[in-house]
Amino acid sequence: MHHNRMFDLLRSHSAKAGDPPGQAAYVGPVKDFIPYMECVTYSGEAMERRRIEPSELHDVLDSCRATGTVLWIRLVGIHDPALARQAGEAIGLHPLLIEDALNTAHRPSLDEGETILFATSKALSYDEENDRILSEHVVIALADGICLTLEENPKNPWDAIYPRLQTPKSRMRQMGADYLFSCLYDTLVDNCFLVVDAIAASSRQMEETLIRQGEDGDAPLLKDIYSLRKQLLLFQSVVLPMYETTARLVRDEQQHFSEEVRPFLRDIRDHAVHVRDATMLLSTLLENLTDTAISLAGLKLNAVMRVLTVIATIFIPLTFIAGVYGMNFQNMPELHAHYGYYIVLCIMLIVAIAMLLFFRKRRWI
Repeated sequence: MHHNRMFDLLRSHSAKAGDPPGQAAYVGPVKDFIPYMECVTYSGEAMERRRIEPSELHDVLDSCRATGTVLWIRLVGIHDPALARQAGEAIGLHPLLIEDALNTAHRPSLDEGETILFATSKALSYDEENDRILSEHVVIALADGICLTLEENPKNPWDAIYPRLQTPKSRMRQMGADYLFSCLYDTLVDNCFLVVDAIAASSRQMEETLIRQGEDGDAPLLKDIYSLRKQLLLFQSVVLPMYETTARLVRDEQQHFSEEVRPFLRDIRDHAVHVRDATMLLSTLLENLTDTAISLAGLKLNAVMRVLTVIATIFIPLTFIAGVYGMNFQNMPELHAHYGYYIVLCIMLIVAIAMLLFFRKRRWI
């Protein structure tokens, strides 16, 4: 069944109406999988990835703080508010931030505290089979050498990061949790390029179809264009706040990021600017395609109306002649002529041909 994510997000804003601020309650689609925790610990010498039980969380945190290793905790499945609250409180998240983390309709944003950097965002992908954008709510929190990610679905958006973590001499293994935060957010921004490419490909295909059809543009193609424009609106609602977030990361980079990481933040911002500009360009292109499709449909209708108008115009004098000779007067000229019927038909034919030649000369047909 086709799932319209845009209107689900709009409806979900009313789900917590009347609840007190800071109450940890999941807002989003129903999920049918069991949430789980995964931790990744690494340093220049070693890297380990494993699932952990919630009861192990504090022991893992204490161990990593004692040894100085970088810790990345993944909570996959935020539809269990108690588990999400436990993970958030373990690194010191404020209840209001945990509330934002559990609201899948929350727009991408950035909250900065003295020791915690908290970013809500979306992991985007494109479902080519159904021609729609898939959006997953994702939270990334940075606190004292620890990265915590809260993810809505079991589909892992960080697959490209693990090979880098497994390489002992990689930059990621040599740097701290602030660099891991930048890599995680950079992955979300880079995923937007895949969506841009998919929408651009669909736009090019529709444009080629319009050119090929010429004046035969039809309603089904216009319907497809409107559907793609709706998907682009959903995409824009994520991309623009993500750009604002990257701009804030660069502007306020001194507090949470080392000197070595700051150039990578600026690179993420540049990627976000590229995505934003591409989105605006695609929006303009789809508006032009809509106008073109409507114009072609109008041209088709005009061509049909022109033919019908010519036919009706030719028959006006012919109808007049037939009407005159259809009157029942006794003393009409040529009424009793032996060849009168044929003479009138010839006159009508000459009038029709003369009008066609006149229309052709004036280039009306």
